[in-house]
Amino acid sequence: MSMEEKRRLWFLYAVRQLSWRLSKKGDHEYIVRTTVDEKTYRTLFRILLMDAKPKRWFDGRVYWYYEPGDGRKYWAMTRREEESCIINRCKIWEKQNDGMGVG
Repeated sequence: MSMEEKRRLWFLYAVRQLSWRLSKKGDHEYIVRTTVDEKTYRTLFRILLMDAKPKRWFDGRVYWYYEPGDGRKYWAMTRREEESCIINRCKIWEKQNDGMGVG
């Protein structure tokens, strides 16, 4: 089993153990760093960035999205671990027409 596959499986296991909050708009969920075990948060964040793919929004911003195979995509608002306080997720079909580019 490759390291990428091991990371993916750990990520999938870990995200199922967490309590995700629904956003005010109801279009995605998120976890807050201060409500999650710090080691778990850091590991999720690192895997997300290690295996994520960049997507450019129509306004020019680039975010890194990770799709581990559970029908959702995950992203953080920064690539700097020390600045990160939230990890987001949504079902892949929910975010297709939200201003995000396709590649």
